[in-house]
Amino acid sequence: MSYSEQREVLIKERREMVARYIVEHHCTIKEAYQHFKEDKDLMNMFQQYRVGFSLSTLKRELDLPLKQSNPELFKEVRPFIDGNRNNVLTNQSMTREAFARLIIVKRDVEKKSFRVIGKELELAETSVIRIYRDYVGKVELSQEDLELAKKSDMNLRPHIQDKVEQHQKGIEHQILSWANYALETKCDLPTLSQHFGLERQNVKNTLSELLPLIDYELYLTLQGQLGLCDELSYQEQAPVKKK
Repeated sequence: MSYSEQREVLIKERREMVARYIVEHHCTIKEAYQHFKEDKDLMNMFQQYRVGFSLSTLKRELDLPLKQSNPELFKEVRPFIDGNRNNVLTNQSMTREAFARLIIVKRDVEKKSFRVIGKELELAETSVIRIYRDYVGKVELSQEDLELAKKSDMNLRPHIQDKVEQHQKGIEHQILSWANYALETKCDLPTLSQHFGLERQNVKNTLSELLPLIDYELYLTLQGQLGLCDELSYQEQAPVKKK
């Protein structure tokens, strides 16, 4: 079996392994993530084949990817995942409509992107989009909905805040120009950095952190070609700058 074939097998096994653990132990994605993260042999194997293992990756994988690759397992695990969608402030279970109202406020009133909302509410971006589309225009928001949205806001970690600010300041155009050049020319990271006259590590770090927020599919396409880091893995491993 080739390297790429083995990698694809591991990606499929990763999502099904976590899904089965959740079903068997009636736990959350986060609890399953913490359980498998302690398996050093498993983590080393994933690292060897550049298979990411972050909380955001698992949330994404246990949505549409799992539904497409294993519909039966998807049906088994989704009730547990949906049942764990709690109010981030009170930990009281919310109905799907209440959760939809929260998302609509954040999207339409607070003007937040689906990706930012997903990070705040600990949901896969695809789930946020699906819930939003199911309810937008069908519910009338109340003052209570607005207050709940304010109270439920989590304090984003500094690196996430910084990413959002950079995104809003127009860095998106610059990053996409790098990414599209790499895509069109099929070049590697050193060639890309040299073409734009930039330091190689800076280009790698910037694309690893910010490209997933701008165009996730493009990030996945270029991840192997440019040797980009998994977004959350990079955040965990990046050294903290001393003041």
